[in-house]
Amino acid sequence: MPRRIQKSTAPTVPVGVPPPVLNEVEVSRTPPQTPLAPTDVSATPQGILNNIPKGIASLQQTPLIWRYRDADIELGNRFPYAADNTTDCVADFEVRGKVVKSFLGKDPMYNQNLNLKATNEDVTRIKAIVLTVPDSNASEASFEWPFEANKEGVFKFVNKDNLEVDFTEIFDAAKMKDVYDVAERRRHSLEASDVKLGSKAMVEFTIAIWKKKPDRAGCTFHLISVGVLERAGDNVSRSFLSPKKRQRTGM
Repeated sequence: MPRRIQKSTAPTVPVGVPPPVLNEVEVSRTPPQTPLAPTDVSATPQGILNNIPKGIASLQQTPLIWRYRDADIELGNRFPYAADNTTDCVADFEVRGKVVKSFLGKDPMYNQNLNLKATNEDVTRIKAIVLTVPDSNASEASFEWPFEANKEGVFKFVNKDNLEVDFTEIFDAAKMKDVYDVAERRRHSLEASDVKLGSKAMVEFTIAIWKKKPDRAGCTFHLISVGVLERAGDNVSRSFLSPKKRQRTGM
């Protein structure tokens, strides 16, 4: 089932540390649409902002509530909602950068994933949001962040739902007048194979906070959509193949 995305405002990307994108989005992939659980309805306390670097506290202009869904209580996953949101729509966030890994095709044995090289400012911005989550352990050194090890600014996004079909929420942002117009996205949809290494993309995602007793805690970046801003050349990688490999592959 395709997602119906409801954008309230189009986020901007100013110089420096951009504000988080807190647009409402109805997610039918991750997590499944189930009624909200009445447990653990916790708003972000302002006191936690004291632990956030100077200049980042202003990111929390829109208060978030982090709560479970019924299907995720046993997994311990909590998702963000705008405090004034009256619908079952998670808050989503956005980063832009270069694709360094992409597996968005169907395979029931493996999760679909996308790795994106963004900026250190993006890392700081998203970490600051997670640090405000009550009882998340995000300030602990053992907290597990979905960033690629030893590679600064590389986000790891994942989709775990409906893996028997290709990931469908992909669009050609380069051809669009308004990349946040849902109807226009449908007119410029792309296939999973169109998200190539080296392409520039915008990724919309939500955040799940999880805990696995007794001593593991972390967060996951759940993929919502991918907009291709600039495609990498189809023959970029060929010139870097060895003569032996070109001969073996027929290239």
